[in-house]
Amino acid sequence: MIRPPRARLVLFLVPFFLGGVLLSICASGVQEKRLEQAEQLIEEKQYNEAILIISEVIQTDPRRFDQGEALLKKIREARNEYNQVFGELAELLKQEDIDEDAAYALLQELRDLDKNPNKASERIVAEATAGIVFKINDREFRRIMEEAAAELIVKEYWNATELYLS
Repeated sequence: MIRPPRARLVLFLVPFFLGGVLLSICASGVQEKRLEQAEQLIEEKQYNEAILIISEVIQTDPRRFDQGEALLKKIREARNEYNQVFGELAELLKQEDIDEDAAYALLQELRDLDKNPNKASERIVAEATAGIVFKINDREFRRIMEEAAAELIVKEYWNATELYLS
């Protein structure tokens, strides 16, 4: 039986059409899994890796923009919390007499909020740690100097020397 040209064309194009539909469905499933992976990374506070995956998914499948944006919103909220804690730490470091336990607690909270920080965040935490150590050492230095000065006033030179050397 000879088929008309139109029927042959339809029979020829149907497999391509079905292949395209199946390929689209498979690609959609892959992107869905990638977004699930990004969500898992967000839960693990691995924000930088999650952002990379979300960006890749949105570029590959723009229809996933709303899902990607919802995940990026979670990351922004977490980063805002990080910035708030850092602001508290910065205010604490401005004080003359630092509460070292509170400062170290805030530092730990920063580390907990971003398990895999970028280089800038690492530098900020390192500088904050150095600032805390400096404040603690400065407080101890001033205490020793004041006590030694008091010993010098009462002419207890040996005691003052021992304090200076401690």
